[in-house]
Amino acid sequence: MEYLGKLIEVGQWISNCCSLNKKMHKLKRKLEDLNGREVDIVQELEYAESLSLKKRKKEVDNWLASVARKKDEVRVIEKAVEQDRLLFTRVQLVKCVEDLTGEVTELLERGKFSEGLSLDTLEMREDALLTTKLVGQTFHENMDKIRKWLMKDEFLTIGIFGMGGVGKTTLVMHIHNQLLKESSTFGNVYWVTVSKDFSIHKLQSDIAKMVCLDLSNEDDEKKRAAKLAQALMRRKKYVLILDDVWNHFLWDKVGIPFRATGCKLILTTRSLDVCRRLGCEVNMKLEPLSEEEAWRLFKETLGHSITLPCEVEYVARSIAKECAGLPLGIITMAGSMKGVDDICEWRNALERLKQSKSGQNDMESDVYQVLQVSYRNLNDSNVQQCFLYCALYPEDYKIEREELIERFIDEGLIERMNDRQTEFDRGQTILNKLENACLLEGVMNNFPHDNKCVKMHDLVRDMALQIANSNSRFMVRAGVGLKGLPDEEKWTPNLEKVSLMCNKISEIPPSASPNCPRLSTLMFQYNGLKRIPDCFFVHMRELKVLELSYTGIEKLPNSISNLENLSALLLRECSMLQYVPSLTKLTALRRLDLRNSGIKEVPQGMEMLVNLRYLDLRVPTLNMLPVGVLPKLSNLQYLIIYGLSKTLKVKGDEVASLTKLETFSGQFYDIYNFNTYVKSLEEGGPSKYLLQVGLDNPYFSPVESGSFDKSVILKSCSISKSNEGEECLVLPTDVQYLYIQECHDFRSLCDISSGKAATDLKTLVINNCEGMHSVLSSSSSCCIPLQCLRSLRLAFLQNLHVLIARGLAESPPVQPDTFSRLKEFRIYNCPNIKTLFFPQLLKHFRNLEELHIEDCGQMVEIIAAPSDEDEEDIYREIENGVIMNCLPRLRVLQLWNLSELRSICTNGVIVCDSLRDLAVRYCSKLKRIPLLDRQPSPPPSLQIIKAFPKEWWDSLEWEHPNAKNVLQPFCQFSRYLNFLSELVAKIIDIISTLIARYSKYDKKTEENMKILKGILGELNNRKEEIDQKIYAEHLSGTQEKEEVRNWLNNVQSINSDIRSIEEELGRKKYLSCEAVGKLVDEKIIQAQELLEKGSSHTRIFDKKHFKYVILGGGVAAGYAAREFNRQGLLPGELAIISKEAVAPYERPALSKAYLFPNEPARLPGFHVCVGSGGERLLPEWYKEKGIELILGTEIVKADLASKTLTSASGKIYTYQFLIIATGSTAVKLTDFGVQGADAKNIFYLREISDADKLVETIKTKQKGKAVVIGGGYIGLEVGAAMRINEFDVSMVYPEPWCMARLFTPAIASFYEGYYANKGVKIIKGTVAVGFEADSNGQVKTVKLKNGEVLQADIVVVGVGGSPVTALFKGQVEEEKGGIKTDGFFRTSVQEVYAVGDVATFPMKLYSDMRRVEHVDHARKSAQQAVKAIKASEGGKSIQEYDYLPFFYSRFFDLSWVFYGDNVGEPVLFQDIQDNSTTRPSSTKPKFGTYWIHNGKVVGAFLEGGTAEENKGIAKIARLQPEAKKDQLEKIGMLIAGLYGSDRPLSCSII
Repeated sequence: MEYLGKLIEVGQWISNCCSLNKKMHKLKRKLEDLNGREVDIVQELEYAESLSLKKRKKEVDNWLASVARKKDEVRVIEKAVEQDRLLFTRVQLVKCVEDLTGEVTELLERGKFSEGLSLDTLEMREDALLTTKLVGQTFHENMDKIRKWLMKDEFLTIGIFGMGGVGKTTLVMHIHNQLLKESSTFGNVYWVTVSKDFSIHKLQSDIAKMVCLDLSNEDDEKKRAAKLAQALMRRKKYVLILDDVWNHFLWDKVGIPFRATGCKLILTTRSLDVCRRLGCEVNMKLEPLSEEEAWRLFKETLGHSITLPCEVEYVARSIAKECAGLPLGIITMAGSMKGVDDICEWRNALERLKQSKSGQNDMESDVYQVLQVSYRNLNDSNVQQCFLYCALYPEDYKIEREELIERFIDEGLIERMNDRQTEFDRGQTILNKLENACLLEGVMNNFPHDNKCVKMHDLVRDMALQIANSNSRFMVRAGVGLKGLPDEEKWTPNLEKVSLMCNKISEIPPSASPNCPRLSTLMFQYNGLKRIPDCFFVHMRELKVLELSYTGIEKLPNSISNLENLSALLLRECSMLQYVPSLTKLTALRRLDLRNSGIKEVPQGMEMLVNLRYLDLRVPTLNMLPVGVLPKLSNLQYLIIYGLSKTLKVKGDEVASLTKLETFSGQFYDIYNFNTYVKSLEEGGPSKYLLQVGLDNPYFSPVESGSFDKSVILKSCSISKSNEGEECLVLPTDVQYLYIQECHDFRSLCDISSGKAATDLKTLVINNCEGMHSVLSSSSSCCIPLQCLRSLRLAFLQNLHVLIARGLAESPPVQPDTFSRLKEFRIYNCPNIKTLFFPQLLKHFRNLEELHIEDCGQMVEIIAAPSDEDEEDIYREIENGVIMNCLPRLRVLQLWNLSELRSICTNGVIVCDSLRDLAVRYCSKLKRIPLLDRQPSPPPSLQIIKAFPKEWWDSLEWEHPNAKNVLQPFCQFSRYLNFLSELVAKIIDIISTLIARYSKYDKKTEENMKILKGILGELNNRKEEIDQKIYAEHLSGTQEKEEVRNWLNNVQSINSDIRSIEEELGRKKYLSCEAVGKLVDEKIIQAQELLEKGSSHTRIFDKKHFKYVILGGGVAAGYAAREFNRQGLLPGELAIISKEAVAPYERPALSKAYLFPNEPARLPGFHVCVGSGGERLLPEWYKEKGIELILGTEIVKADLASKTLTSASGKIYTYQFLIIATGSTAVKLTDFGVQGADAKNIFYLREISDADKLVETIKTKQKGKAVVIGGGYIGLEVGAAMRINEFDVSMVYPEPWCMARLFTPAIASFYEGYYANKGVKIIKGTVAVGFEADSNGQVKTVKLKNGEVLQADIVVVGVGGSPVTALFKGQVEEEKGGIKTDGFFRTSVQEVYAVGDVATFPMKLYSDMRRVEHVDHARKSAQQAVKAIKASEGGKSIQEYDYLPFFYSRFFDLSWVFYGDNVGEPVLFQDIQDNSTTRPSSTKPKFGTYWIHNGKVVGAFLEGGTAEENKGIAKIARLQPEAKKDQLEKIGMLIAGLYGSDRPLSCSII
């Protein structure tokens, strides 16, 4: 059988060999199927990939590779079968064919790919970009903002721009990585770097590569764009980021489907112009980092693990600050200092950086190269030169745009054009281009007005100076404190521009004569320079611009006469200047600025300046302008002549000959010359002008604002028709501002027939014109049109009776659109007008926004009642039977000193839903205010009501019963806005009384002259003070306000006028007594107005600077001052600003001994630092140490960024270091809306003034009833004090036991029992819900939530405090209700510290952040902060604050202390020798409690302990020894004594 089996096997084997051909045929069939599958798959893949929508899967690639290999193997087998005929070999081939057939079959099965052959390209994930960590809150805010924009459908293209190195790419890299994580929301994210070598072809290729599109075989740009657009449009969602875009391009030209659904575009660039031209819907400018953020980045770059010594950190911070917030500069400098620990190297690096940042190799190679690309990309040499010119100004200097453009014109950087406006337009375009390229920053200067300025970033300025100094062309030492000229070797022959502005150079050596033959610009402004030697300019023959403004120069050297190439001579505000040499040879001069200089005569040879374009002669001391000079200056485009002089006047025909004038201001000799010039304007004239006849009144005129836009001022001249019927006045047709004073020959504006052509008049002021009876007359057709009028001011019009005089009955009152655009209406001192508006006129004032009526003694009503002739529908609306007089846009209504005013609206009410400010003062007969009482709610925009006196307000009648209560919160009852105004107003009252009592000259004028001299004395003192402040500001590079300069000129003018009056009075020949009296009265009013304005101008400069400021005058302030003195303090370095009127004192006394009936504590007995056993710091101590106590001063604004504090009076304090010690304020029941909580005799105890009021009431309510609300410190201490004063005391608190935040129930039970034994009634678990007052407003009962009603003569509330941090909200980091600090009490803002109640600090002992309200912490935190400040200054270090919580209190005969933390299980212990000491009835209570947490003692409380025992529990709380409960209960007191004995103990209690 065995042989038979083998025989069968052999047979089968031979059979298989014979079937080889058959098996081979089967393999071929399978292979054909596989080939077909392969062809189908390849075709499908090619189609998908051609659309750029798919990418083949990896497994498909593997399958195709396997198919190729199997095909090769089959070919090999096929060849072997054909060649081999041996039986044995064929047997082997059968096996191979069978195996291959199986493998091919398997490949066929695998080739079905049921889940598809390819992946959507949207599933392709781009790799995240490597980025640096974002530093600073601003970066994160910007990221959030951009993400929000991306989520909005309306924002498809986002532009991000900013200067080079500011972090644009870093920000967008973070955005790119964030979007990759949110692919379901934003789809694919593509990053393409465009860079400066941009081309359409390259950008197309870069984007195509990102979307897997092959454009290599296509060269036609349009076809490439079409394919790219199709590929992008097939994607549902994607974000395309284009980084570093330098030039604009057409999206379609590239092939980017702009505004396609689902397509979002983000681009970064240095130019706002690129963003705009690429159509970005929203643009974001990246600003440099703040100082604190810069420091964080610097530390990040150095490395987290590196801890710098204090002295090195101080220098490192300075280096970071020098980089001016530019991340690239910060990273570069920090990288170069890695591993450096030698303080000398750090100091050397800082010094090199300060002297010239271009000297830093790393900065030069990295940062400046980045910035210089922006400079080179300007592609305009003129624009580049304008940019470099800006570096002549000091660091961080705000350069007014107009001033800078004037300089560009002076320097020839703007090509000469036909008119100044075109040149200015070109200048604005250049500055815009520089701003858009982020090479300049646009800023505002609020001094004097909101002027647009530019400034250079520090590193950009350094880069500009590096470029300018490449061949020694610039020498810039501006604003660096120089007291003398730079050394002689610095004045090289190659110099072209020198800027020494804003220094302290007072004189130039007599022999100084720099050899600078190529010098074209020399800037000396804002120096104390008095003299220049004659030889100084000898070698400066090419000088074009000489800037000496704001110097003390007294005499110009004669050598200036030889500067024949000079094009600009600038001597503005050189008030000491007396002499200017001959200008005869300076025929190239185009600009001469003598504004507010001290010259008395026009410089010799000025008529030779035939090329002069700009002449400013606003010179108060200049006597006259010689006739015949102006016509020779035929190229003048800008001419300003001082308008407050009696002698400096011009002729009309001479000005008319200057046909190129674009800006003109000057005073004509008379109305004839005025008319002559105005008539010449028919052929064209200046676009800006101020034309005067008579002396300008500075209080109403446009001079006050520095505006010359189409203004006319007429004073003391004839303006109506002459007797012959000729026109006395010809007005310019385009006049916009018209001021008329003391012109008595017209009854109304209709008498000025020439004015009917003045159709664009916007402001009209009429002052002291006795002939004027009405503004308009309805009977005349000739009248100045008032359709465009925006502002109308009427003042001192003695005979004005009505606004519009009615003519014939059938004549319309006024033209339909008269006053239709009027927004402001002011009427002052018009004693005979009784009614302001008649019903028919009211409809013309529907756009009125401000109405001011003052000192109109006969004014009876504002809006008259309708007469029978009036048609109701013309002037009013009726609602529910009430007449509605509408002034829908009225925002401000001021009524002042209207003694006869009885009604605002005689019939009905006024609808003023826009009313914001209402002021009513001295209107005693006014009984109703119909603007406010028609509904129970105030107008929606109402902000303030100023009413005086308060008794008048209380007497008003209201239609709605609740109207007064609703309006009360808006009311202010002060008579004047500030003390100085009150002083002025009192003087006005005195003058008014004198005027009323006397009508003739005699003694009245003498008395008024005394008053006038008194006011003048104050005025001159104020002028001297402001002059000194202006000089100080000039030295710091700041230009004073135009209005301040005008004020000084006006003071000078009124001094001159008063001297003239005194001379005439002395001669007794001045016109008449009545005229003299009237003139004196007028000057008194002017002087008062100047004095009041001067007070506001003083506040502009009213700044005080201290190195250290402590804000708050409590305990912490006193202890901080003592520590400053210990550490070393110079006089004048430290100030304490306190709202309280007393020097710092120990506040705990207020709720204890201060309230005692016998031997109470009083100041100066408890000034700091007696509370801790130290020296008592009396007010004299602070004075001795040179510490300024600024008491009774409330700070209402704190700007930590600019380091300024502003008081309620407007005074500004600046500092280097600030310690916030504002403490807490008492939580008040009125905050919770408790009914009646504002009754009298409800007290809160926080400051000494609160305690004084309580003490006085205790005396008046002796042995009365007191209710104390609150069971904390204040409640327990005041409750005891009131009981000592023999009051019947009830204590009310909502907690289940007293001091619930600290005491355990067992501890509290003792004290509650003790208080009960003393006669104090304790009511727990309820609150006060209301108070009832008697007829005097004094509290008499307290209603409790549980229904009880308590009788009360005094209520003291102590329900907690709230840290005073509102001033700093949003400026510092906060945590747990306080300002977050570190262990040195530094806040998140550099050089700002917070201590005491307001500080949330790291509690080192417990490893968490806490805020502690207790006097012990206030003392210690203040001392720690001062030590930290002084250590940082000295480059030293101190230990972090390691505070052990400590609380204590004393009341009756009790005294307890607590140390540590009251967490865990409390363990009560008592005196071992006397078990009765825990009873409330004990005569000498003594017990305590330990708190055990995790087996350790963490807190300890002790009542009645000895000094040694108190010391012991403090030590236990600090050491936290291990302990067992049962042992503590038995020997807890003994353990306290042992630990307090200073003997060594183990760290566990056994």
